[in-house]
Amino acid sequence: MGEEVRLFSDRLVDEIDSLIRSCRGVFGYISKAAICKSLGEQELFLFYRDGHVAGFIRFHHRRDGQTTVYEIAVLESYRGVGIGRWLLSKLLVDCEARGQHKIVAKCPADLPSNDWWRWMGFTCVGTIEGKRDINIWEKKLT
Repeated sequence: MGEEVRLFSDRLVDEIDSLIRSCRGVFGYISKAAICKSLGEQELFLFYRDGHVAGFIRFHHRRDGQTTVYEIAVLESYRGVGIGRWLLSKLLVDCEARGQHKIVAKCPADLPSNDWWRWMGFTCVGTIEGKRDINIWEKKLT
């Protein structure tokens, strides 16, 4: 698909921030500092389409072998064409190269994206009950 190497810039951070804000109701507040930190630690993969960020996945590799997905998002106009799947596959390759043994993600229980996690081979291992219930998704890596 459309992978390109881009230089870290304020414009790039603004594009990612804009994509996050377009997903109101899905993500809580994510600071630009957090985006910069993830970019600097190479824990954020991007997908470009038409010269702009069309999707991203932000994550953290823990030392205990777990990788936690913080967010994955694709611009609405590009959903359904495999960009999310491509981003997750890039993360899977990175996890295997680093010897990680599982990926964990959390998703509000009321969102249709829970079906996507299941379709991508994740198992719902629990739900955190609260003001907004959160499903915990896990994929063991071999």
